[in-house]
Amino acid sequence: IALKNGEFIDFSPFKCPIEENLVQRDFTINAMAWSPERGIIDPFGGRESLKKKVIKAILPSNLANDPLRVLRAYRIASEKGFIIERDTKKYLRQYADGLSEVASERITEELFRILNHKHADKQLKDAYDNAVLEKIIIPDRRRIRENIKLITK
Repeated sequence: IALKNGEFIDFSPFKCPIEENLVQRDFTINAMAWSPERGIIDPFGGRESLKKKVIKAILPSNLANDPLRVLRAYRIASEKGFIIERDTKKYLRQYADGLSEVASERITEELFRILNHKHADKQLKDAYDNAVLEKIIIPDRRRIRENIKLITK
């Protein structure tokens, strides 16, 4: 369901226990569910992450399963003004090589989504500093640094 504020709520029946589904998600803020019987199901502390405005990976292997999640962390941080937790940054760097397997259209869409938010400059700088941008952009570090300076002015 699309809400008036631009957010979405997904109502989906599960074929497995909810916890099995949630453990496969990317970040704690995306691994919460609501059940009429149990109320909010938050096995990974997603509410606390939302309160602290932190992006935190659930399992590093989930980033390997869908490498676009690496860019998604920077996009969510850009959209919401969140920070990326230190260990999660380490995992993003570790699994950034997998971006070479992702369709360029999906990467381009995530980059444009990052750029469309007011925290884009900080997140692009973080992605650069974390050696993620060089996996998807020509690895001329001097040119990337110059482009980031232009974007952040």
